[in-house]
Amino acid sequence: MLAIVTRYAGPTDTRGARILATWEMGRLSRPYFHALDEVENHRCAALDAFKRMGLDMSWLDMHSGPTDKGYAHVVVPRKSDD
Repeated sequence: MLAIVTRYAGPTDTRGARILATWEMGRLSRPYFHALDEVENHRCAALDAFKRMGLDMSWLDMHSGPTDKGYAHVVVPRKSDD
């Protein structure tokens, strides 16, 4: 199972608001899109991180939930409809 934690980073004098995604082997920063809600911004950042890891999301399901500092996201194999 792979896990990613995302958190909101507010705007500064030189950078706009963004979502930071971290995992065991890396991290990324993604702009906060105000057209999306909070949960969608965190999920999109996590999806970008999983894709950066080289995962094929077509056979994985992502599950997300709030934590005390942001959101946690994990991927598990998609159940077959057998």
